[in-house]
Amino acid sequence: MMSYVFVTIIIAGVILNEIKVVSAKGILLNSISLITFPKFMDLNLNPAVKLLCDMTTDQLIKYYGYEVDSYNVTTEDGYILTVFRCYSKEFAIDELEPILLQHGMMDTSDSFCLNPGIQSLAYFFASKKYLVYMPNSRGNRYSRAHQTLDPNQIPGEFWDFSFTEMGVRDLPVVIDSILEQTGMEKIACIGHSQGATIFLILLSLRPEYNDKIKLVSMMAPFSYMNNVGFPLNAILEFFSQLLPFKDVEFVPNSLLQRTMSQIVCQIDNGTICNSMINFVLGPSVNQRNNSMLPVYLCHLPAGSSINQFIHFGQEVARKYFGPMIRNILGKTPKDFPIHRITAPISIHYSPTDPHTNTLDIEKLRSNLQNVIDVQEIIDVKFDHVDFIWGAHAHEIVYSRIYKLLKNQIT
Repeated sequence: MMSYVFVTIIIAGVILNEIKVVSAKGILLNSISLITFPKFMDLNLNPAVKLLCDMTTDQLIKYYGYEVDSYNVTTEDGYILTVFRCYSKEFAIDELEPILLQHGMMDTSDSFCLNPGIQSLAYFFASKKYLVYMPNSRGNRYSRAHQTLDPNQIPGEFWDFSFTEMGVRDLPVVIDSILEQTGMEKIACIGHSQGATIFLILLSLRPEYNDKIKLVSMMAPFSYMNNVGFPLNAILEFFSQLLPFKDVEFVPNSLLQRTMSQIVCQIDNGTICNSMINFVLGPSVNQRNNSMLPVYLCHLPAGSSINQFIHFGQEVARKYFGPMIRNILGKTPKDFPIHRITAPISIHYSPTDPHTNTLDIEKLRSNLQNVIDVQEIIDVKFDHVDFIWGAHAHEIVYSRIYKLLKNQIT
């Protein structure tokens, strides 16, 4: 996320000549002015932050007192994906209901495990007697492997994918592995951001999977993006012009990122990082734990293909929701046939999140035939990442999804 925020602000401000907007709002420039040499020299870095920054998903789960194991699955096109399982030692494992948590773009299973206790989505459901499965999509730090292709060849065939492939190839093998392990016929699922997008793709293009889904709860779903707000619209339209530079790795997790996140996000109690996140991802009030900001931004971004950004950019520029356009002169594809989806869907979004404009969410809802709940978060300012980082997300969103699941289970 730290790399994403810096990249997006630079693109919005410099390449798109919108720096006057940033300056006028006083968001970025006022924050940067807070960085003074004496403050930097006097900064006392929290050693607990470094500890959490360097942890992997399994280490985070153990650190917070839950049980964990992991396994790999291989997609039909050869990508090797890591799946983590989290559960509470308070319950016998054969008593647990499976649930699948799918991360968003540039993200990993880490983001479901960073906050203490039920403030993390994974631990919330583990404490509710669920066996929590967290797959990692192709290309991130945990799924950067293939049977034959080399991820270090850049540009290269390994990186020739977008989120369409995640929907039609990654999710099926993960879901099938969970159902095989648990002996269940259906599974509950939660997707955040792009994680929700790929469920829409799966269930519309591989309709047989509708019968394997108990409920998909979509938090801040990317779908129709005709009304995406600034600066995200300008950023993504810029990426739509980068098709000649496709098939390369984009913002992998790095030591530099983790180091800079720890330094910058501990200055002035996270003021600088908060201002940058709010500018790109929407305003958030009393939702973030500022002491955890450097930890969040140590773990995200964690690697992706630039094709995913190009693809979303094309959808913004051409106002459609369908497959990636593979050549510059390509015609605009037809939308994904999401009207075919029969699995129960719940939608959870905030109008202050620029990714999910109310008009776009209404179009999504109207094109789905089995929406059982739409949660519009209007009582608080709640942004795109508050769904996974927010200190009160368990009260606002997770508890509502849990109640929906209990109503679905008969």
